[in-house]
Amino acid sequence: MNFTGTIVLLYAFAVAIGGIIGYTKVGSLPSLIMGIVFGVILVVCSYGLFKKLVWGYMGALAASSILTIFFVARFVLSGKMWPGGMMAFLSFMVMLLILSTKNFNQQT
Repeated sequence: MNFTGTIVLLYAFAVAIGGIIGYTKVGSLPSLIMGIVFGVILVVCSYGLFKKLVWGYMGALAASSILTIFFVARFVLSGKMWPGGMMAFLSFMVMLLILSTKNFNQQT
C-alpha cells in the first residue's frame, strides 16, 4: 500500500466532509462547493499517487498548496484555531509529505 496515496485519500475525505459541515452549520454554499471540488481532485490525485504517476504528485501538491495558503489566510484573519488553523496545519503537513516523496515514475 502506498503511504502517501493513503494519506492524500484520507485528506480528501477530510476536505470534503469539512465542506459539508461548513454548509450544514452556517449555510456556506462556497464551503460546500469547494470542499467537494477539492475532495474530488484529491481523490483523483491519490489514484495517481497509488499508480506512481507524476500528475498525481503534481496535482496533490498543487491542491494541498492552494488549501494551505487559503487556510493560513483564514486563520490569520479570524484567529480561530477551528477550522482555519487546524486545516492549515493539516494541509501543510500533507504538502510536506508529498514534497518528501521522491519515488515516482516519469509517466504522464
